[in-house]
Amino acid sequence: MDSYKQCPNCGRQFPVTDIFCDNCGCQLDLIAPEQAQPPQQPFVLPTQQPPAQATTVYAEKPKKTGVLIGLLVAILLVLAAMIVLGFFLIHQLNQNDTTNHTSELAAVAQTETTEMAAETEPPAAETAAPEAEKETVVSVVTVIEQVTVPQTDSPSVYAVPTPEPDPQPAGKTYQAFVDACTWADAKQKCEAAGGHLAYITSDDDWNQAISVLSGTGLRYVWLGGSTYISNDGSTITASWLNGSNLSYIDNARHWYPNEPSGWDNSSPEHSLEPYILLWYVDDYWSLNDTSNDILKYYKPERIGYLCEFD
Repeated sequence: MDSYKQCPNCGRQFPVTDIFCDNCGCQLDLIAPEQAQPPQQPFVLPTQQPPAQATTVYAEKPKKTGVLIGLLVAILLVLAAMIVLGFFLIHQLNQNDTTNHTSELAAVAQTETTEMAAETEPPAAETAAPEAEKETVVSVVTVIEQVTVPQTDSPSVYAVPTPEPDPQPAGKTYQAFVDACTWADAKQKCEAAGGHLAYITSDDDWNQAISVLSGTGLRYVWLGGSTYISNDGSTITASWLNGSNLSYIDNARHWYPNEPSGWDNSSPEHSLEPYILLWYVDDYWSLNDTSNDILKYYKPERIGYLCEFD
């Protein structure tokens, strides 16, 4: 494109090399050359093409299922290995603890056995105890004289001794004898020994009598009392052999229920029951009036009498 200058005065165009306007003489050096404008081409609207249909192409994603499964299997295998290893370590620790505990128990048992053996072994001085220390005081006297005891089927013979009282301190004391004898025989034997069949007239007497009988095996014990029935059968009177009444027994309720009865209502003969007996029935001691028929019904080693010595 050619450059030109245009006169500012008259408007004519001149080449850029001209300095003055040929028409009006105006100086052209002060005017910057202008680019010649190219001829304008007629504007033609472009033909609009329909838009092409866009085709979407999707890239195929890589398949990751196999990788995930493999990774999951690997994790599970690692966990299983850790669990197995943990169980193995716990088992080893428990086994070691058990072994140590067993060893400790064996050591303790051995120590205790040694100590017990040392404690139970008596010194030589103790094993040679004098015979005087081995004497035992027995308050139950065994019988030696021959007495025939009537039985329901056949009679039996028992060795009955004449009782000899043990040395007793001052005051009232009781002594029990195992002897399957009648009430009259028991009375006679106590008197022959310097005493009499026992009376129980106070709480102290009761407690002492029960204490003496404890451990003897006796269950039916003659006492020094008797009962009798009035002529009309309306009154039953109980008394000790010294003539005193049994008011203490009555007030302390030491009679067995419905006793004294005066006679045996359970037998067809309704035999009299004139003798007072201390017996252990229904797990407690109480008094009853009875007859010598007890020798038929009870074991001989359960029968005896209680003597009193002043």
